[in-house]
Amino acid sequence: MARRGRPPGGDAQRRRILAAVMPLVAERGLTAVRLVDVAAASGVSVGMIQHYFRSRDALLDQAFHDYCMTVVERMRTAAGTGDDPWGRVVALCRAATASTRMRQRAVTWLDFVNQAARDPRRRRVVQQVYEAWFDALRTVIDDGAREGVFQLTDDPAVVAEQLVTMVDGLDVAVAMRLRRADQNWRESRLIGAARALLGVPA
Repeated sequence: MARRGRPPGGDAQRRRILAAVMPLVAERGLTAVRLVDVAAASGVSVGMIQHYFRSRDALLDQAFHDYCMTVVERMRTAAGTGDDPWGRVVALCRAATASTRMRQRAVTWLDFVNQAARDPRRRRVVQQVYEAWFDALRTVIDDGAREGVFQLTDDPAVVAEQLVTMVDGLDVAVAMRLRRADQNWRESRLIGAARALLGVPA
């Protein structure tokens, strides 16, 4: 059980602990990460980790939640960038594919999604990301269709769903090293698909 009190440098220590989790999940897998591993990676004792987090699962859940909320905020920011609907779609595609550690991000996301299929707590967090990504795309697609920028052959919701699904497909390719795992490859595929689905001339 987590102890009470606020140790010196508490916020910085807590952030350091959380920052160590996701790279470890990518390297070892979600089920294999131990508190002692996080302690070694963060430079914080196991006892101090237990001060902040009541259990290993609580630590992993918080790290995943914080990561996902960062993604959600990135999507919302991209969706509100500028007045041009196509420019906003491109910004969303870039936000969805932007990462300095592409394979680590893909492997970690897929590992948590796999767990979320059987864990209601993690499922709720994954759903938040999907809904934020879908809502942002749907809003921009609706705007573009209304303004005549997009020439749709399908319902805007269906197009948004197809693009959201494609992001996970690209993550699988990157995680399995089926294609070049760089941002330009993923970005160009996603933007190309969006252009075709939205009827935007090249």
